Amino acid sequence: MNHSVLIVDDEPSIRSGLSSYHWEAVGFSVAAALADGKQALAYVLSHPVDVVLCDIRMPVMDGLSFAKEVWERKLGLTIIFLTGFKDMEYIRLAMRYGCRDYLLKPTRFKQLEELFSHLKHELDQKQSDAGLTLSDDDAVIRTAKNYILTHLDSVSLESISSHLQLSPSYVSKVFKDRTSMHFSDYCQQERMNLAKRLLSDHRTQIQDIALQTGYSNAANFARAFKAQFGYAPTEYREQGMTHIDKN
Repeated sequence: MNHSVLIVDDEPSIRSGLSSYHWEAVGFSVAAALADGKQALAYVLSHPVDVVLCDIRMPVMDGLSFAKEVWERKLGLTIIFLTGFKDMEYIRLAMRYGCRDYLLKPTRFKQLEELFSHLKHELDQKQSDAGLTLSDDDAVIRTAKNYILTHLDSVSLESISSHLQLSPSYVSKVFKDRTSMHFSDYCQQERMNLAKRLLSDHRTQIQDIALQTGYSNAANFARAFKAQFGYAPTEYREQGMTHIDKN
């Protein structure tokens, strides 16, 4: 089974050169070749990807910012940095955000071959240890969860089914079978998790939090928040009720 690699670099010639590498020979296929971290983040949030081969200095969103987003969202991706800068601060941050390796440009294809051969072995072993390979249903759930996280203000069973090009009844059934949660309950859980993070920033208005978490007004949001945690959003914010996070 081939694993997928996402190539991210703002230089078209480098994207083209890396894309033309004989990936199949080392057990990989190119999922996409993108120009910056923002594009890469949007891609991995809606497509299964195993490894990201990424530049650091890029416009819009640099590689380290992308890695930080992946790390904070716990997406479980393997990130390899390929950069022309041997900067110790870059390397320190790369390691902090779980980067698997740090390669310097120009790199030899032999170096890529050795590294990705090892990566294939690691990924194969990980799947073997887990006693499974990624099934179609598993891929649906991963894509669905990532879609939910980026559309909490508007996600519905209908919208996610349209995105996945699957029937709502099928998505609902697979979601319940694979997560032991109803689709609506999972969405509510992630909306409340986002609400707690947003409430920690006192500059963010309650009405704005309501809109970002899919509620039409602050009153409806406040009722839902209190029903979930037993505290109003303002109480959570003003009293610093961090122990709610344990619930």
